[in-house]
Amino acid sequence: MSPAMFFTRPIIAMSGSAMDWSWHKMFDANNYLTIGSDWGANLDPSLMPALMGITETVGWGSKEMGGELLCRMITANGAEVVGKERDLSKGDFDGARIERTVFEGECVWDADS
Repeated sequence: MSPAMFFTRPIIAMSGSAMDWSWHKMFDANNYLTIGSDWGANLDPSLMPALMGITETVGWGSKEMGGELLCRMITANGAEVVGKERDLSKGDFDGARIERTVFEGECVWDADS
């Protein structure tokens, strides 16, 4: 889901139901949600300002729950969907490698190149 800041309730509400990108409906349907950083609408590609604006919305009013969910969305969820999950937060770096880097939708580095 990118850009992440568009998926907030106030923006959805202002759309007059043209958009219904409800985090909670997607969570309730057991969807894997991921957030990419490859949109080029801003000179600063950092996700953090957008994530700060949606943390409590995503977490049903809880900043802590929203933070946990968003961290999974920007890291592990995408890897799990493609069968590449590994919990690096547990220190399991043995054999881990960066396979590619994508910037603004373009592969800018590939380990196989």
